[in-house]
Amino acid sequence: MKHKRILALVMVMAVSASAFAISAFAKETTDSSASGETAVTQEQSSEAKEKRGKKEKVEEPENAVGKDAAKSAALKDAGLSEDSVEKLKARVSKTDDGTVIYKVHFTANDTWYSYKIDALSGKVLDKSTQTAEEHEASKPQGGHGKKKKVEEPESAVGKDAAKTAALKDAGLAEDGVEKLKAHVSKTDDGTVIYKVHFTANDTWYSYKIDALSGKVIDKSTQTTEEHEASNQQSRKHKSDGSETSSDGTDSASSRRSGRNGDTAKTAENQTAKSA
Repeated sequence: MKHKRILALVMVMAVSASAFAISAFAKETTDSSASGETAVTQEQSSEAKEKRGKKEKVEEPENAVGKDAAKSAALKDAGLSEDSVEKLKARVSKTDDGTVIYKVHFTANDTWYSYKIDALSGKVLDKSTQTAEEHEASKPQGGHGKKKKVEEPESAVGKDAAKTAALKDAGLAEDGVEKLKAHVSKTDDGTVIYKVHFTANDTWYSYKIDALSGKVIDKSTQTTEEHEASNQQSRKHKSDGSETSSDGTDSASSRRSGRNGDTAKTAENQTAKSA
């Protein structure tokens, strides 16, 4: 009888030990599985972040015309030769509707040109122009999309004096103009200036006034219609800063916009020479 009790006790202890071992194994398996899932989730999250940080590379189609042909098409449209331009570059991109294009950029005669060339047909889809100075000013600085603020020198003549100098040169009174504005800027050689703008008699005036001497450094005029057209082109160009950009309208419309920019540039050069 005594042996039977001992045997029963041993069996109970063995069953308890087995149950404990099974419970511990199950817990270890669950913890390991949870850790594995967490690791996978973290890895997936890391990969997603990495993908978001990189722009999707656009593949060049096998039957594309090629970057050289795209450059030639842009230069031909602009009426320029390759040896007369600078910073000529082309890269593959894509519009919002999925059209693969070449973005071609170059500078010539103080003008910055931007073209979108269809990668398959080699046709000009869109184009825009800016003065080289406007293009440099539109570039983001400091890596945060903000333009670097130009400090006004302590010995500067002041915005009011700059406005007065511009109005005097134009032969106009302050009450005879509209949208009179002045802001501090800087030329490519580092000279601090005031940029003064105003409109009068359907004409848009732009002046550069030396911040220290108050003298007129440069000036240009456009009709208000031409100025608005060039502004639209500038805004459109800024919106094209991302990899995918809106597809242009018909080529004829783009050519008209380009001619407006060229006309404005010609008027600016003629006015500067007369000054």
